[in-house]
Order: sequence, then structure tokens, then C-alpha cells
Amino acid sequence: MTIQETIKKIRSGICKIEFYSDNNAVNSGSGFIYKNKLITNSHVFHPEGYVFPDNTRLILIFGDNEKIELTMKNLHLKVGSDETNADFAVYDLPEKIENRFNFDISDLEDVNEGDEVLLLGFPFEASRLTTHHGRISALFKENNVKKIQIDASVNQGNSGGPLYHLATEKVVGIITRKNSGLTKDFDDLLSSFSSNIQVLKDAQKNGSIGILGINPIQFFEVSQGQMQIISQNIKRSANTGIGYAFSCETLLKENL
Repeated sequence: MTIQETIKKIRSGICKIEFYSDNNAVNSGSGFIYKNKLITNSHVFHPEGYVFPDNTRLILIFGDNEKIELTMKNLHLKVGSDETNADFAVYDLPEKIENRFNFDISDLEDVNEGDEVLLLGFPFEASRLTTHHGRISALFKENNVKKIQIDASVNQGNSGGPLYHLATEKVVGIITRKNSGLTKDFDDLLSSFSSNIQVLKDAQKNGSIGILGINPIQFFEVSQGQMQIISQNIKRSANTGIGYAFSCETLLKENL
């Protein structure tokens, strides 16, 4: 089967997960269907540890452009593992999924460095399914969990998507993060902006002096906020073509 035929066959089983609060998009990620359940990263539903309230609206947009709308209270978490472990979440969906591709998952027994894989998902809040073709560049263990390094581009929004192994036609990993080589530097920079903004806000509480009608503390607070947003966007876009996935081995041990 060609790559084009494979994508056509499996695309209906991959979805974008959009989160809305008061009609404003607040987060997004990717997921896929396995045994009629939604599989994704734990951190897609809990970004930076945040817990979405029950009234948060979700839209699942599948690779064939079909949509399912629901709220957090309609989802039941069957099993999950936090980001420091295997970073997966399995949800029972409230309505029956019909005529949708269900993936098979596999361990790494028949997987080797150099094997061809497809990375499928919805990076940068894309409205259409995006596919990258690459190879497994490394297999290793970290914190007692097996991970897969790939030489294909991973971007924000890819999290939770399937790493599809072409030889076995199974999902062998769940896409989790990218590594731009500057990740820690950006995190430190963003942290410094947050600290600076807090210092300026505290200073503002103690009163301020206007110079030619301009509040210098407020001016610097706004400029720091703008620089923080720009830095966040640069971090999001920076990519050296190195991504990671958690092996499905831990997920396979669950009774699904």
C-alpha cells in the first residue's frame, strides 16, 4: 500500500481536539480512535496542569472533516498517565462512533531505528489533517518509559496524534513534544518576562509618577507583555525537525 493510500484509509480515525471557553478557543491538540475510544496526550486535556471546567465546550474535527461537539462533562476518562510518565489519556465518547477508522496499537518489538513512520495531526491549530513522513532516529528509555525520537517536524497541536509505523500498519507511539534545541532558553526567557511583569504590577500598586502624561511603569509592563507574546510565538514556530513520541507499551498494559 502506498503512503497516499494509507493516509486515505486511516484519516477518518484522527481528530483535532478544540477547547472553547465562552466561544473563545483556549487550547487544541490531536487524537485518534482505538477500540472506539479517544486516545490523546494527558497534557492536551491538562495543559500546564490546568483542569478545564465541566462546561468547557469541545469540538472533535476528524481527518475526513466530520465533527462531533460535546462538553467536558460528557467525557469519561477511562484511564490516563501524567506527562512525567507515559503522557496518555483514554476517553469514552458519549456517542457511538460509526464508520470511523480504528487504529491498532503495538509495542516496539518489531520496531527499529531507521523505520519509516507517519506523524499525523493538526499542528498550529490547522483545520485540516497534516501528515509528515519520516524515520525513527532513536529508541531509548527515560524515567522507565520507552520513547521514540523521530526526524519529522513536530509542532504545537501535534500532541496526542498517532505515530504510525508503515511496516506493521500500527500505531507504535503517541506524539508528545518537539525539541527545537532552544526549548530551555525560551522557557527561561518567558519566565523572566513573567517575573518582570509581576515586579512592575507590584510597583504600580505603590503609586506611579507620570512623565509628560506617560506612566513609565505601565509603559514597561505593556512592552514586557508584548515581548513575551512575541517570544511565545517564536518558540512555537522554532523547529529543527526533531520530535518525540511515547511508546504505546504502557497503554497496551491497560485493560481497554
